[in-house]
Amino acid sequence: MRIRFIQSGGFAGLIRECEMSTDCLAPEEAQVVEGLVRASELPQTGEYILVTPDARDLQVYHLTLEGEGRQVRVVYDEKSAPAQTRPLLAYLAQRARPAKRAKTPAYPD
Repeated sequence: MRIRFIQSGGFAGLIRECEMSTDCLAPEEAQVVEGLVRASELPQTGEYILVTPDARDLQVYHLTLEGEGRQVRVVYDEKSAPAQTRPLLAYLAQRARPAKRAKTPAYPD
């Protein structure tokens, strides 16, 4: 499974990102990631954007999962992220590094 994570926004407007493939991780680490994905209860397919209207200075999380029958993209902010998804977001945020580009991913208003 391929995972792409982008964290943007916040007071400073910094962009951090993380990409990984469970095929390239150590088996133990791949199991951890796959367990977090399962526990997150994300849908198998589709695009879901749940951001808090008129929220200022919130972190926004863009998450794309592909492979193993999955093709899903979700966008959450700090307030709209479901509780079961937060451990996955926290795991990816810890591994995210400053983006090499200065462009925030687009999502509908």
